[in-house]
Amino acid sequence: MASEKTRVIADDQTIDPAASASAQTFAALPPVIGGAVDNAGDIQNPLASGGVTDDRQPGFHGQGTPGDTIVIKDNGVEIGKVDVEANGTWTFTPSVDMTEGSHAVTVVARDTSGNESQPSAAFNFEIDVTPPDASQLTVTGVTDTVGGITGNVISGATTDDARPLLSGISTGTPGHTVTVLVKDASGVRELGQAVIGEDGHWTFQVEAPLASGLNTLMLVERDTAGNETAPTGRYQVNVATDKPTAPVIESVFDDVGSRQSELYSGDFTDDTKPVVTGKAEAGSTVIVYDNGVEVDRVQANASGDWTYTPAAALVDGGHSISAVAMNKAGTASVPSASFGFTVDTEAPAAPTIASVYDDQGTVTGNLTQGQVTDDAKPAINGLAEANSTVVIYDGVTEIGRVKATASGDWSFTPATVLVNGNHSISAKAIDAAGNMSPPSANFDFSVAVLTTLTEDFETDATQLMPNIGDTADSGVFTLTQLGKPTKYSSAVNGIGPGYLISAGVDPTKAWGISGAPVRATLNNGVQASEITLELKNSQAAQKIEFFDKSGNLLFNQTFTADFLGQDFTFKMPGGVLFSSFVITPGLSGGQPDYIEIDNISMKAVIPGISQFSVASALIEQSEPQPLVSPAGLAHSGHESGVLDHSTQVHAESDETLIAKLGFADRLSGGAGNDTISNVGTADVVHGGAGDDTVRVNSGDFERVDGGLGIDTLVMDGKAMNIDLSAFGLKIQGFEKFDLGAGGNKLSLHASDVLAGGVRDMVTVDGKVQMLVNGTNGDVDLLGGNDGWTQGNAATVGGVTYSVYTNLAGTAELLVEDKVHVTIL
Repeated sequence: MASEKTRVIADDQTIDPAASASAQTFAALPPVIGGAVDNAGDIQNPLASGGVTDDRQPGFHGQGTPGDTIVIKDNGVEIGKVDVEANGTWTFTPSVDMTEGSHAVTVVARDTSGNESQPSAAFNFEIDVTPPDASQLTVTGVTDTVGGITGNVISGATTDDARPLLSGISTGTPGHTVTVLVKDASGVRELGQAVIGEDGHWTFQVEAPLASGLNTLMLVERDTAGNETAPTGRYQVNVATDKPTAPVIESVFDDVGSRQSELYSGDFTDDTKPVVTGKAEAGSTVIVYDNGVEVDRVQANASGDWTYTPAAALVDGGHSISAVAMNKAGTASVPSASFGFTVDTEAPAAPTIASVYDDQGTVTGNLTQGQVTDDAKPAINGLAEANSTVVIYDGVTEIGRVKATASGDWSFTPATVLVNGNHSISAKAIDAAGNMSPPSANFDFSVAVLTTLTEDFETDATQLMPNIGDTADSGVFTLTQLGKPTKYSSAVNGIGPGYLISAGVDPTKAWGISGAPVRATLNNGVQASEITLELKNSQAAQKIEFFDKSGNLLFNQTFTADFLGQDFTFKMPGGVLFSSFVITPGLSGGQPDYIEIDNISMKAVIPGISQFSVASALIEQSEPQPLVSPAGLAHSGHESGVLDHSTQVHAESDETLIAKLGFADRLSGGAGNDTISNVGTADVVHGGAGDDTVRVNSGDFERVDGGLGIDTLVMDGKAMNIDLSAFGLKIQGFEKFDLGAGGNKLSLHASDVLAGGVRDMVTVDGKVQMLVNGTNGDVDLLGGNDGWTQGNAATVGGVTYSVYTNLAGTAELLVEDKVHVTIL
């Protein structure tokens, strides 16, 4: 407002100045409202004209003439007055709350004379003390952009993003401020503010990271006046930024083909879909990689167990399996250790059988196709894929397995004797992956191992065979009358008139033949290569003829002398066997002669029998005295036997066999529970069907095999070191080991237990078990902590054992507590 002054000027010098001064009129200068200040609420700052405030008593200030009184009016109504300070300023704060709504504040200056100035320009503002509407104020999304799981995190879920992007809506006015609060384990704190846009939406990027654990997000909306809503819109997220522990691959199992077992890292397999199992953080997602490429995701259960089987067949070649565990927040662990193996589905070439070697008896050497041998354990040699496993078959029955060398050579000697009869040997090769080759060509031969059969007629009843075709069974032979015996008019050797076939002419019984030929046929298809007869009484020429199983004459011999109590032995040449023989009495002085035969002993071949008895295997001729040798046959009198220590083989009862030092012994058990001791340099031992004990005094034996039953290998030497994996096929068939008291050591892998142990042998827990005893000594468990874990002790038969189990829980080794165990 423009100011005005009224001035009266008198030219008359007589006028009184004081009187004239009273006649002067001056209007006060108009004051100025310099501004207002909001001193209430969260927003306390200068209030500009046209602004909004939640302060119902804002402070006003301005300039005026010192000494003047400033009259403050709101919407034309005086609400107060204040004097101008000496420095020309004034301030005013209403003593009564101003009403909510619009206000136009003006001021008028009043001087000491009561003159008032024109009103100042209006200071317009709005008082707003009503909070915004918070009915729809909420967080609508928390966007995770970190880790393996990204995207929106619903309320109550878990995230590994500690700085997510928040978004939300409100019914508030665009320009309102949304304050984001968070409550965590340390309390409530402000994260920051966002401004509501024209569409009512807002976003906020968290900068200060959320704390690990539960975070409750809350919102406060503030209008331009500073009015705020109560905290609302609670939204909870669990922040998990800690990485889970790396998963573990416990096993890769091949369940396809001829070799089905747990693989070791670096193995070959023919299984294009091996089963991978392991451990991870409970409930985590296990990401499986093959050669660094993700191939699948599987879920770990509440115990942390997980299993993966490839959906598509793995291609031939190298594979390296690894795994990463990802928790519910999407945080990934470091990778597991890789497990490498090679898939190989190509079968090896068929092996070849190069030779079958006979090292028994007087005739030795390589056999030819179809040859007869007296070696029931011939050495079979051949070629196969390098380092493959060669499976040997007799007909369709597997009889053993051996490992081919790096050059492909292999050699196999049957652990169990081959039965007498025809054999057709073939072989197949299994490569490191378990692929089996086609079979080799067959190698055919016949085994004719000799068993000593005897007949002394002591249990036979006296009987007559008066007619052609009459028979009598002595047990070993069936005797058949081939001619009409001559009838005597008086007794012969004390026997009454008749046709004598079996009689007792002296204190022992014998076979008597009188006047006509008799055929003796070996029963049950038995054939023989050698026979010894005691001719107890022969008065004249006698003839003996030998026939094969087809009835062909092999040999005949006539005795022209008078024999009494003399032994005769007839031996067929190699490979020749007889099935029957005929004795024809001669004539003496025109009268039919008679002959008495006793104590028959034969080296016989019994079909389908694997008797490899001491008598048949170890008797050799000692300087025979030949009589006649037609057609390559030999016969002699008064034979004796010598014992060759290099082979001992026993039969049904419990036996004790002792190897002889300095000899390369071949020792075999039988059906009983045998003990074979003193085993050492170059010895070969094959246990039998019983629970056998083999005692070794050094580790340079050629081979020891426990055979069937539950067998024990005892170390009787000192400082011996037997590594089952390194020894390979040199040691087989033992379920128990005794280290003795000589400070000996046994080393083995879990695979050795699985290959040689027995399920539930000592305790029933479903595991394949081996047992180790000893007064002292050491056991080295190969494979390290990835292969073995120690469990609770067990007591068996009053002995305390430490129990060790492989990680797959399939193999179990019980070690007597006197023995020191090291996991390598």
